[in-house]
Amino acid sequence: MRAQLEKLSFHESGRSFLSYEVRVPFFDFFWHLHPEYELTLITEGSGKRLVGDSMETFYPGDLVLIGPMLPHVWVSEEQSGSVCSAMVIQFPQAMVNALHAFPECNILHQMLNAASLGWHMQSTNIKILQEKLVKMTGLVGAASIAAFIDLLALLNDLPGRALASTGYKPVKTEPNSKRINHILMYVEQHYKNEIKLGEAAKTVHLSESAFSKYFKRSKGKTFFDYVNEVRISRACTLLRETELAISEIAMASGFENLSYFNRIFLKKKNTTPYAFRQPGKKSASFS
Repeated sequence: MRAQLEKLSFHESGRSFLSYEVRVPFFDFFWHLHPEYELTLITEGSGKRLVGDSMETFYPGDLVLIGPMLPHVWVSEEQSGSVCSAMVIQFPQAMVNALHAFPECNILHQMLNAASLGWHMQSTNIKILQEKLVKMTGLVGAASIAAFIDLLALLNDLPGRALASTGYKPVKTEPNSKRINHILMYVEQHYKNEIKLGEAAKTVHLSESAFSKYFKRSKGKTFFDYVNEVRISRACTLLRETELAISEIAMASGFENLSYFNRIFLKKKNTTPYAFRQPGKKSASFS
């Protein structure tokens, strides 16, 4: 699936790579890609992270390396007084190619290659990593390049996992790009309410049958399986960040039936909503 192409400008910055902080009330939905690598560290806020055909809930400390032309987005809901922030490093393929000239950097290529599917990393020293990223935004000249290589070496030592599935293949035609983006946006805007296949299909001028086949081909899953993933992701955020009853969370996430919510949650997360909210505690039944 090909998303909207974002053009990054390195020439205007006078630097080989971009490093900056994003601080906004909420992360808006902007399903996009670019030829550059991108490292994103979430420092505040929570919501959904979509990378290729992967969708997961993110929280502060979420650390992901995105490879070239891999569609991605971090999205959260607008809430009064809320703040979302992230540290971002973006660097071109040319910098990666330059590293090939140094045998000492060969160890980095496995991680950089893994970024083609999105590489999620775990660190016990997020504060130290954040401080490094903040410092990099103010460095210039050779010092910034040295700090960049030092950062890659630090990341390379972290345990990680791929996000998109091995068989993930983007849809590369521009009409498909606009069509799938329209569908994803439709789900984002309506997942709290009842979603009917026919109404979703009409938004992109397809029959229900053609719509279902197109979505399955594009995302590797059925339309309603994707809708449920969006709803479960929202439920995970509410379970972690609120004291709402599980039945209320089910309704707020778009599930009209509590037993169905419990069943889908168990299928997607391999645990119950109660156990997800209180890790380490066993529940004999759903709450």
